[in-house]
Amino acid sequence: MNPARGRLWWITALLVLLNFAFMAVDALVLPAQGLSEIVPLKSPPEEARLPRRSNQFDFLMRNFGIRQVDLEKPQPGVRPPLVDPRTRLPAHTQAQPSLRPFSLHVPGWGGLAMHVVGLLALLSTCTILAFFLPDRFRVMRDALGGSWAHKLRTLAIGLIGYLAALLLAFLLAIVVSGLPYSIMAMVVLTAITAVGITAVSLALGKWLASLVGATAPPLAQLILGILVAFPATVLPSFIGWGAAALLAFFGMGVILLTRLGSSRPWSLEALQT
Repeated sequence: MNPARGRLWWITALLVLLNFAFMAVDALVLPAQGLSEIVPLKSPPEEARLPRRSNQFDFLMRNFGIRQVDLEKPQPGVRPPLVDPRTRLPAHTQAQPSLRPFSLHVPGWGGLAMHVVGLLALLSTCTILAFFLPDRFRVMRDALGGSWAHKLRTLAIGLIGYLAALLLAFLLAIVVSGLPYSIMAMVVLTAITAVGITAVSLALGKWLASLVGATAPPLAQLILGILVAFPATVLPSFIGWGAAALLAFFGMGVILLTRLGSSRPWSLEALQT
């Protein structure tokens, strides 16, 4: 086997293990440590608790020696309440499901399975798009190379493109017809985002293969790129969403720069007669 190809296989295996490690940390380790979104699960502050309401039995308890049952301790044959009757707050604080860019965070083994499903869904979507538009994705992939100044320019153009698209969706919702056109604009924006992430994944895979001196086929480039990008998106809080936004900005930028991979400049010359 070609040594460079062998190194590429080892890197792919390490990336798969890295993905599973990040998924396990998010779904198993952090909830077991009492963390959610990298914030400790704490009970509400003492001042936020409501005082226990007095009732007509308080007088009997004080003057006739009637023993008051401690509701905070489990009683035999009594099902523990879902809400603490003294504080009017949940009896137990647990980590709640939350949305990740490409999957759903659920504490436990179910959350690990959701991350695996999200990875496979992302890989399937990008593969289908690459098979539909291979020539355009080749242009967009190659356009993501170049100097750091070019990359920063692509990132800035993508950010401006998203801001303009969100502004358009807002104006459609407020001025034109409310919800229908706004939903349609968001659906189109989601499709454009998927195209951009596919182009960025191809560029990442090609760059990684070039580091080890190997020539990877397009499908291998796509798989490598997704394995490089996906782990950061499963991290809690703003980290995962920030990583996904960075990918989306680069994708939108290269779509606008290449006119969706057409390799022709923005011009109205085709309309001239």
